Amino acid sequence: MPELLQVYATPATAGAQQLLNAYFDTADNWFRRHDMGLRTRQKQGHFEQTIKLAGEQHGALQIRPGSTWTVRV
Repeated sequence: MPELLQVYATPATAGAQQLLNAYFDTADNWFRRHDMGLRTRQKQGHFEQTIKLAGEQHGALQIRPGSTWTVRV
């Protein structure tokens, strides 16, 4: 586990910030059925979307590949 934390964990060094998150799925739960998640987040005055894919569980640590991009509104 310490090795995983060194690779994947990011220390929290910044001050507190307010985040607004919204999670989306289709009417037939397509994302959930494929162990995926789609989130839109408002952060520091801009919006970003993140798609998370199925991952691996290592005790309390979950590693999920994903991609984030800025959304222009």
